[in-house]
Amino acid sequence: EIDFLAGALPPGGTFVDLGANIGLYTLPLARKAGPAGRVLAVDANEDIVPVLDFNVRSAGLANVAIACVAVSDHAGRVSLDIRHGDLAVVGVEESPQGEVAMRPLGDVVRDHALERIDALKADIEGYEDRALLPFLRDASPEFHPRRIVIEHLGRHGWKTDCFPVFERHGYRFVGKTRGNSLFERREA
Repeated sequence: EIDFLAGALPPGGTFVDLGANIGLYTLPLARKAGPAGRVLAVDANEDIVPVLDFNVRSAGLANVAIACVAVSDHAGRVSLDIRHGDLAVVGVEESPQGEVAMRPLGDVVRDHALERIDALKADIEGYEDRALLPFLRDASPEFHPRRIVIEHLGRHGWKTDCFPVFERHGYRFVGKTRGNSLFERREA
């Protein structure tokens, strides 16, 4: 998966990691993008973000911005439910009293002044459809990543199946791993 994403990431490229956790994808892809590249690591878990930040700083990566926010199709608040005592297994529940802000992906991308997205990974606990589909619908073509890795284990919780929508936006399915599906945008 990392190699697949890296294949779309030129030196100076941009990678967006939705559900960055401790940086498994963020760190190697930030290295691949190089000092002129940009990586936006997004994670809603306030307990894991300090670990991600430590890992980024320890690796000496100055090209990574971290956003502690949940992404969806609208603004709001969420509460997180840490499951099985594992910070990587998190349930998300929308709640006006939630401790974490939730924002549309387009807003988060604009906040960080990204000019394009070359590659994107999404593993956000069943909210992949709500984050990605409005973004693909509304964003200009330079923000449509060349390659996407998306967790398909949460697919049963999606309101809209991402895969046919990806196809309509010019993506083709190129394979899957145990937990993720890989898509590549067809060249015009």
